[in-house]
Amino acid sequence: NPDGQLQFDPVTNAPLDALSNPFDVMAYGRSGGVLVADAGANAVLKVSKRGHVSEFFVPPVINTGACEGQENNDPEHTGCDPVPTGLAYGPRGTVYVSTLTAEAPGEGRIYVLDVWTGKVRKVISGFNGPTGVAVGKHGELYVSEVLHNAPEGPPPEGFDPSTVGRIVKVDWYGQRECAAVTMPTGLDYEDGKLYASAWSIAGFLGIPDAGQVVQVVKG
Repeated sequence: NPDGQLQFDPVTNAPLDALSNPFDVMAYGRSGGVLVADAGANAVLKVSKRGHVSEFFVPPVINTGACEGQENNDPEHTGCDPVPTGLAYGPRGTVYVSTLTAEAPGEGRIYVLDVWTGKVRKVISGFNGPTGVAVGKHGELYVSEVLHNAPEGPPPEGFDPSTVGRIVKVDWYGQRECAAVTMPTGLDYEDGKLYASAWSIAGFLGIPDAGQVVQVVKG
């Protein structure tokens, strides 16, 4: 229970929240271990080659903006759960972690951690429900926002689902620009190229077999 929240209803013993939801995984170290972004446990976990699980980073509950004072599993943890979703290595011995922050607009964050200790070096805020993160060869940051432009509640008649989602690029100086990619979640930067999953949640909209992996280029 890394985030320390009340997990089970004291009367019914029913789970109050998801206990575990591994959302992303990344190789860690030279011994065959991995890091896991566990969206349900609200933690980044380190798993050794032999299966030993330990805490690497536990992001705090968010209590700013729309998250301030929001009800949670218990009165001691009001606010929005951080919900880790993505992992990527960055320059100068860093690990980048994206956090969904309960999909609250503008409250998503990217934590830049020390690769060995898991301690926070920097926090980059102002994202809308980030679901993935990648870092380019010049230190530029890429963040996927799968629900950008999604309607609240049932979509209106004639709504175009291809307009949902985007990828945000943050350069070394903090300047941001966006690329329209439909419902992206996972990101990967390899050999100078950015790849993204697309139409990732189309199945929830009743659109079968729509998932794609796309290369994102500046145009």
